[in-house]
Amino acid sequence: LDASLASMPLAYCGSLGPIDQPGSSVSLSAESRNTVTLIAKTLARASGLHGLFGIDFVLDRDRLWMTELNPRYTASIEVLELARRQSSLAEPVESGSKNSFDSLTEDGTLTKEPVEFVAKAILYARRSFTAPDLSHFMQCESPWNVPFLADVPAPGTVIDASWPICTVFANSHSPQHCLSTLTTYGHIVRSYFVETDGPAAS
Repeated sequence: LDASLASMPLAYCGSLGPIDQPGSSVSLSAESRNTVTLIAKTLARASGLHGLFGIDFVLDRDRLWMTELNPRYTASIEVLELARRQSSLAEPVESGSKNSFDSLTEDGTLTKEPVEFVAKAILYARRSFTAPDLSHFMQCESPWNVPFLADVPAPGTVIDASWPICTVFANSHSPQHCLSTLTTYGHIVRSYFVETDGPAAS
């Protein structure tokens, strides 16, 4: 993500996906995919996890470094759902019968082919300020329309420095165009904030 948007170090700042379609600048080899699948199955078996969970890892060339296990619906999964127009939670199988969902393949990927790339960025407050009215940005007519904004604070909410403000989305058939559009949208949204009411984030 653009450094002007991802302004919080060591914090989740957003996602771009999926990486497994033509045009992506990042891809996993068959060996890496098998490694991820093996790690996921081993963790699920050892911990008793059922359903969706997330594994964070750093990809160093073709080597995987696992950093975290999140036993829940993760912040990145909605990017994949929007890209494929398919919910990962739409048709859960009978509880306890499988560690899977009907909308997922055997290796845990969604069954539908991706329609496009989707990206999102979390905007963090650089200074304390009072949230403006952003309701005119909330015009998503379908759950499969990529929203412009989400996680919008109520007007008048006091946002402290370094707190998350809202989430900006973009979509495109090119990952590069998707990210550049996301950056543009992020700056448009930031122009509505008067981040001068309080001290700056350290």
